[in-house]
Amino acid sequence: MSRPLVYGHRGAPAELPENTLVSFARALERGVDALETDVHQTRDGVIVIAHDDTLLRTAGVSVRIADVTYRELSQIPLFPVAGAPKEDLAPAFVPTLAEALDRFPATFFNIEVKPKSADLARRVASFLSARGDAHRVRLAGADHRVLRAITPDLWAGQRSSSALEVAKLYFAPLSWIKPGFLPGDALQVPVSQKLGPYTARFDGDHFLKRATAAGLAVHYWTINDPREASRLARLGAAVIMTDDPRTIVPALRITS
Repeated sequence: MSRPLVYGHRGAPAELPENTLVSFARALERGVDALETDVHQTRDGVIVIAHDDTLLRTAGVSVRIADVTYRELSQIPLFPVAGAPKEDLAPAFVPTLAEALDRFPATFFNIEVKPKSADLARRVASFLSARGDAHRVRLAGADHRVLRAITPDLWAGQRSSSALEVAKLYFAPLSWIKPGFLPGDALQVPVSQKLGPYTARFDGDHFLKRATAAGLAVHYWTINDPREASRLARLGAAVIMTDDPRTIVPALRITS
């Protein structure tokens, strides 16, 4: 059995502030194969790396990223991780997407466009393509309209399937499903999720057979328990996304 790839989910946020350059560097030091991250846009049009649309959770400041300039945003220190050792307490800040790509030029990035903005999705795709980085980026987004905006004329790289597309695959008769049934190359899913009144399991034969029939890899998030990571590896997971690479990477080496 081959080991799944491990993606540092927002870097290594179990150790260092999420979605920062230091967190990405730590994840790579821990042995991840790629970095998972998220993007927003500032008022002056700078594409930045952050999960939330405000800094309330990560910095205690209720400012919306879309309402401030990057210069203003870059002055706000993020909270350190609780219980971190002294050497990991230096202030960290929201980086730009360009900074992250430049700092880690050999690294594959899985980038989710967080706002429900087709315009931003197109801008991110054009920005990455113009840089020549499409070969090392997968674009992702939960909202179908965001991913639908990333058309082939803008984007030659990989992309994941949206939540709506995952639901389409889940409920479609198996006999309907063939390669090309959905766009993209990957299904990025939790182990289970509510779909209306129904709880869908993405770790059972029902879903996995459909993924195989569609020719799509299954990526699981966010897995921080090494036993669960090993179980999903045995099921054939292609990617495990984790907040804690220092725990999950060694566990999957043992599994393989």
